[in-house]
Amino acid sequence: MKRRYKAVVIDGKKVIKNAVSGLIGIAVFMIIINIAKAGGYRLEIKRETPPPREKETSSFSMGKWFSLSEIVKREFKVLEFSSKTESVFNEEEEKKITLPKEGMLMGLSGELPIRDIDSGQNRTAKDGEILIKNETSYNVDYKELLSEKLGLNMSGKGPKVLIVHTHGTESYSKEGAEFYIEGTGDRNTDTSFNVVAVGDKMTEIFERAGIEVIHDRTMHDKKSYNGSYASSLEAVERYTKEYPSIQVVLDIHRDAIVYSDGTKAKTVTEINGEKTAQLMFVVGTNEGGLTHDNWRENLKFAVKLQSAINKKYPSLMRGINLRRERFNGHTSKGSLIIEVGSSGNTLSEAIRGGERCAEIIADFLNGI
Repeated sequence: MKRRYKAVVIDGKKVIKNAVSGLIGIAVFMIIINIAKAGGYRLEIKRETPPPREKETSSFSMGKWFSLSEIVKREFKVLEFSSKTESVFNEEEEKKITLPKEGMLMGLSGELPIRDIDSGQNRTAKDGEILIKNETSYNVDYKELLSEKLGLNMSGKGPKVLIVHTHGTESYSKEGAEFYIEGTGDRNTDTSFNVVAVGDKMTEIFERAGIEVIHDRTMHDKKSYNGSYASSLEAVERYTKEYPSIQVVLDIHRDAIVYSDGTKAKTVTEINGEKTAQLMFVVGTNEGGLTHDNWRENLKFAVKLQSAINKKYPSLMRGINLRRERFNGHTSKGSLIIEVGSSGNTLSEAIRGGERCAEIIADFLNGI
């Protein structure tokens, strides 16, 4: 039985023509979508009173403010978006960021401005008042906390202060920069340009004041951002076990503030004629479900330090942020997160802010 075969004739020119037409069609379709959706969705959570007609955007993680598109571009390698609300973080220590239910489509990036903002608590606080941004259900009274004694023991030999960097790759804007490109990274593994450099300056100030300090320069978010708190906790527990004399654990970060129109802000004041980054104490609690017996001691420490700093540099500090998450604060009675400036600040501004803050903390500790 003979098999019959059909001859197939391929028109090469026609195939190429159809392929090119298809590619052009896809490209045009994508351009139309990007124009229609330019800028993408932003997660907008009102944090503190912004300048008129502006809204701040927040990732709500460690007090970090980002446009959502910026987070995805610079923090995470692979994310899948569906029609459901997706969780970006898996780590229990960090508050979850959720994408809009509609999913997300990236917008076109461009050059956007960086502008100065004054977030100092002295803008609204009365003399002697300590502002606390309380994101928990706990009732706190700063006057009561100021009147109570601290449980810190600064006597004896050995290091008393430990400085760590859970998010050590957090960096700053270039010196003199007035604009930035949306989506460009605010992280740098070079310790000459990130928050580790701020930790170096603070270490220098403590040592100059006669306080022995350990500075863990490890960037705990370098290998895994989601695993950064587990990594820094391991380091803190190792140091406090080796050096029981440690009373104070300072986790140095930097904030980020991006308005809904893409404008990036720097929290800045002027001290001794120089632009100086403003700082914020962040205190964790056990309301998120993790054991944290020390949270009230941590808050008491923050309130007392804030009061001391305000007397000399009234515009340096932003309001204290009390959070539901623990943030490794359970490791000592003197554990604090310090947000030094924001991503809009320059490194020199951040170093000046860290220096002024460390100066008062050292005086305070030497007075215990």
